[in-house]
Amino acid sequence: MIQHTKITGRQLFAVLVLMRLVPITITFPAVHQLTYIQHAWIGMILAIALSLPAVFVITKLGQAHPNHSIVQYAQDYLGPVLGKAVGVLLIWYFLIVSAQVAREVADAFVVATMPKTPTVIFVAVLALVSATAARHGIEVTARLGEAILFFALVSTALIALLPYDAMRFDRLLPLFPGQLRDLIPPVAESLAFYSQFILAALIIPHLD
Repeated sequence: MIQHTKITGRQLFAVLVLMRLVPITITFPAVHQLTYIQHAWIGMILAIALSLPAVFVITKLGQAHPNHSIVQYAQDYLGPVLGKAVGVLLIWYFLIVSAQVAREVADAFVVATMPKTPTVIFVAVLALVSATAARHGIEVTARLGEAILFFALVSTALIALLPYDAMRFDRLLPLFPGQLRDLIPPVAESLAFYSQFILAALIIPHLD
């Protein structure tokens, strides 16, 4: 049972939104493979639709098991062995995601600000800051997320809207070029990023 720090729903929302902004702005463009450029936004919309049922299930399970994380109630449904295996898989998953995000963010810093600085330096700094924040509990991260959410959203909106004159909305068409099977890779890639919302299953027990 979780009896430690508590966060508000607004803080949870901030954490989830900021967690999504990093892949959209840094990681996603680096890995996205498209047969047709229209598949970028179509794949994103389809991935959102496919992710909603999973979010619904996570929310309902969190409400059915207050003060318990997914690792704890997984043992109630799957037994002690498979339940603990779920916990190990989640730990491995977040280690892989964290390593990927750290590398992508570090590369962005190197390219944009300090090209002569080794990437490993930025990775080490990011890892140290993240470990320190994690050591002090989810409340620290949630409060910081709530504080910077507005500025992050405004900055993202400005980045998207300022080059309005260069936008070509005709590139959104045709809606479904090629064959439907060509949508599978972009949808799968978008779903991979939305799978990070499984973090909510670990944070929900901390909701006040």
